[in-house]
Amino acid sequence: MPKWDLRCPIEWHDCPSCGKHLGLVIGDDQTNICWRCGAQFRPGPPTPWPWIPAREIKAVSAQTYDRRAALGSSEIAPVLGLSPWRSALDIWRGKVEGTVDGPDSPAMRRGRFLEAAILSRHEKEIGEALTRDVVVTNGWRRAQIDALSRAGVVEAKTVSTRSYQRDEWGEPGTDQIPDAYLCQTLWQCDLAEVASAAVVVAVLPDDPDLVLGLTADEVLANCRMQVYRVDLRADLVVEIVARCRAFWTLVESKTPPPPSSYQEAASLWSPRVGTSVVATDDARAWIFALQAARRIGNAAHELEDRAKFRLAEILQDREAIVGPDGSPWLVASEVERKGYEVKASKSRTMRTTKWWARTPESAQAEQAALLVQSVVPAKPKEIGS
Repeated sequence: MPKWDLRCPIEWHDCPSCGKHLGLVIGDDQTNICWRCGAQFRPGPPTPWPWIPAREIKAVSAQTYDRRAALGSSEIAPVLGLSPWRSALDIWRGKVEGTVDGPDSPAMRRGRFLEAAILSRHEKEIGEALTRDVVVTNGWRRAQIDALSRAGVVEAKTVSTRSYQRDEWGEPGTDQIPDAYLCQTLWQCDLAEVASAAVVVAVLPDDPDLVLGLTADEVLANCRMQVYRVDLRADLVVEIVARCRAFWTLVESKTPPPPSSYQEAASLWSPRVGTSVVATDDARAWIFALQAARRIGNAAHELEDRAKFRLAEILQDREAIVGPDGSPWLVASEVERKGYEVKASKSRTMRTTKWWARTPESAQAEQAALLVQSVVPAKPKEIGS
């Protein structure tokens, strides 16, 4: 996909085939293709912006609408099984049972702290004021959008340098972003009826000392800013909406979705005394995997105890093991537990550091850990693959 010119001219037109209001990039070839129905046409006089009078679009606080009444854009990834933090069952319980999410993670707090500064910096880049904190609703669907520009949706994201290099971030200017963000922005574009989204990413340094105590603008001065473009893809939107519609049917019928983890399964099903099921090939395979995992786990615990004992002998009363250049590889500390129902105690903990992670031995240890993970089946098929 070609890189995105952030200052490309945009005009708004009605498709003569489906009647949808479209944001079109005006280039040398004045023939355009409707991204909603695929019709080719030469646009007439442009219509004014803002658009979508038939849908409810407004800038509101997140606390002024009922999250249980619709499926929001931030909930799409969990429903599709793309979130490592929340599942479809978590979202279902929030809608049906009113379950409240736990405390915000550090990444969420960081994102909220920097969002306004990221959007302000993007405004300067494109030379346009953004409409911020937009909520678009359409029946059971809702999109919470950081901002809207004349070119479409604008989403602000923050990520550490290490995560940026490890995750699914590709070349800036393309749509090579993590699947969870891709589905979120496609949902937003479809609801807002715009053709594209700009995902503005602040890549933070891994060393927290570089940004500790700084204001949001000062933090961004220490960040790399990358901009990605997501163009609306009707094929993916149709699949995403279909899966989410099936999920919303479960919400309306108060039927929980299938569990995605052992903890969720245990919370849904309690064993009934005297009942059984005949073993299948799949059951045999997973009984084998359980037995193997327990044996591996026991061996791993034994190896961990031996390693900690030998390192304690090497350290004795010293705090750290350092590398040839003096950088700490392993740091030991003492943790005190106060006496409440159990007796007060002290224990020693050991943690490896980021300097150890850069050594060849650390890479070899990671390769050994991958051998254990090889017994786990592959992930389900991804959206659009």
